[in-house]
Amino acid sequence: MDRFSQQTKCRGFPLRAKEAIQLFESRAELEVEAARQSFPELTKDQVLAAEAAYRALQNAIVEDRSNAHVAFHLALYAAADEALIRAVEERIRASERYLCFKRAVLNEIGTEQSEHLELLHAARIRDVARAERVIDAHISNCGRLIAQKL
Repeated sequence: MDRFSQQTKCRGFPLRAKEAIQLFESRAELEVEAARQSFPELTKDQVLAAEAAYRALQNAIVEDRSNAHVAFHLALYAAADEALIRAVEERIRASERYLCFKRAVLNEIGTEQSEHLELLHAARIRDVARAERVIDAHISNCGRLIAQKL
């Protein structure tokens, strides 16, 4: 499938390199702040919920993947400020059409899964510094990679 066909399949909107970079960089900034607020305060039940959300994401069928992806990230930030959580959700949902392109064209699900697992591990041990590094790799690099392929 050519890039234009794939872009049409991914929500029907044109994909732009500059927008991808800006969107993923702003998303990374929000998620780093959410991790800073959330990880030190996560309860055992919240960590268990994040683990369940990770399993649901791994088992999600294609049609459910977007919602499962959002749920996983939001579960990680459950102890953050509610307004920040809403902003993170908005950024993730705004990035989904680019993630659709990435999954279809770049076929990098394995990398995405390992980064999600790394984020979950950082949440389990309340390691904010590790989360910051993983978020940068997982989100900022993703935006740059997508931009290169557009």
